[in-house]
Amino acid sequence: MDNYEKISPILVGITAALYAAITIAIAPFAYGPIQVRISDAMLVLPFHRKFGKSAVLGLAAGGFLGNIASPYLPWDLITGFALNLVVGWIMYTLGYHANKRFKINGRTRLTLACLGTIIGSTIIALVVGFMIVLVELQIIDTVSWMSISLLIFIGELIALAVGGLILLSALERALPPSTQAASSI
Repeated sequence: MDNYEKISPILVGITAALYAAITIAIAPFAYGPIQVRISDAMLVLPFHRKFGKSAVLGLAAGGFLGNIASPYLPWDLITGFALNLVVGWIMYTLGYHANKRFKINGRTRLTLACLGTIIGSTIIALVVGFMIVLVELQIIDTVSWMSISLLIFIGELIALAVGGLILLSALERALPPSTQAASSI
């Protein structure tokens, strides 16, 4: 049975705890202008039909909890929660439509997932870059903002696009769509 529309408190909690634990474990690399937040690979979970809305909520909560160790408090608590919620919802929406329209075509589904990771990486890079420039420099400087955003975007592409697509491919193989489950979407 697909969990796209259901919200499982257990799955929300497990997702939040795992995201927060990975983020805090890699703390030196998870915060700042040069970062590769490996836990952001999990932002593809809402795309998969078994995780759906539960993963969106778990990732948002995990973004809040994972940023407790951030040097950019309280801003990182707010933006971490909000960005994971937005990017998770984008991945959920793309996954929902991919499952509904492209049940069998794995290449098209992967292309949509890739598009979602690029959109997500861009949103995260621009918002986090702006936050770092505002908190660190306490001014709004476009050159600094774009420079830091580019560094964050590269780190996000590594984590979300590369790591996330590897994770999604593994999940697709481990939990393949069945014809009965696909017809109920």
